[in-house]
Amino acid sequence: MKMTILPRLSNSGISRCWFCLLNPDLLEYQLTIYKKDHFNFINILKLRNDLEKVVFKYHPKLKQVKSFMEVLPNIQFVRMTGSGSSLLGYFLSKNSAINGAKLFKKKYKNYWCIVSKTI
Repeated sequence: MKMTILPRLSNSGISRCWFCLLNPDLLEYQLTIYKKDHFNFINILKLRNDLEKVVFKYHPKLKQVKSFMEVLPNIQFVRMTGSGSSLLGYFLSKNSAINGAKLFKKKYKNYWCIVSKTI
């Protein structure tokens, strides 16, 4: 088992905390999970990110952004990342994603937006 201890964070507002990050190094487990069909649209649609409620409460503009994304042409669904750092719009084709990104950039000019493919 790998263990990493991060040094004290001095300028972050949580300077009195120490973190111990553990990576159980369970490659066999990870390979089993990713080989199975756990990551299909039906299963992903069932997932929710509880952090969304908190983020949207304090940053209602992000809820507006998600609502805008949810009505982009050919979008399948929108999810917030687990850390709350990004919103992801899922499309079935590259062209649909490119068109969605163009519409998004037209409305939200100061937001960072890229098109990428899952691996």
